[in-house]
Order: sequence, then structure tokens, then C-alpha cells
Amino acid sequence: MTYPFDKCDTQALIDIRNITLKNVESTGGLLPPGVIRCNATNPCKDINLIDVKMNGWWKDMNWTFISEYADGKVENVYPDPGFGKQDERVF
Repeated sequence: MTYPFDKCDTQALIDIRNITLKNVESTGGLLPPGVIRCNATNPCKDINLIDVKMNGWWKDMNWTFISEYADGKVENVYPDPGFGKQDERVF
């Protein structure tokens, strides 16, 4: 898999709902903080990030989560995953 450098389709037939990450901390990761990619015709809903902190070299390049078609609650999260935006990509 070469994403995000190459195309990687999402699956519209799979519902992704009611996921919570709480009190998560990651330091020194090699990759950007996370990928939350959903489908335009079946977006992810109720994806909740609470007290989630990601830290790595990528912050110096102003990179953040790669997120598409996801929505939910964000409380005390770094970096901002950009939920509610139709398309937010690093590259």
C-alpha cells in the first residue's frame, strides 16, 4: 500500500460509527499522527477523540491527521483531526 502517495479507495458499504479514543498519547512516531478516511456517500459518524495527544517530527512540517468524511467530538486533541471538513489531506 502506497497511500497517501497513491490512490486508495474507501468502501461505501461499511458503516463506521460510535468509536471513542480517550486518554491516548503517542510520542516520536515516524508517520503522521493518524489516518481517518471514510467514504463520501457513507461518512463515519460519532468518532470521538478525547484527551488525545500525538507528537512527532511531522509537527515541524505542519502535518496533521489525514481525515476525510469523518465527524465526531474532539476535546483536548493535538493535532486537530479536522473533522467535519469534506476533504483534509496532508499531501
